Amino acid sequence: MAIARWSPFQELTTLHTTMDRLFGDMAENNANSGTTDMTTFRLPVDIAETDNGYLIKAPVPGFKPEEVEVSRS
Repeated sequence: MAIARWSPFQELTTLHTTMDRLFGDMAENNANSGTTDMTTFRLPVDIAETDNGYLIKAPVPGFKPEEVEVSRS
């Protein structure tokens, strides 16, 4: 059985590189689409019609309901 060295700093460097690549790809996609807006994320939603309009439920971790904007595209 061989012993393998574990380097936590190497793990962090790999994670950092992966995150840089992810955010770089997102910025590149925005540049190629000709928009300067932030990246648009489309989430799975539950929509129900009510007497006063519509009730929309979507998982948006880390945001308060008043911080979320719903728009039609």
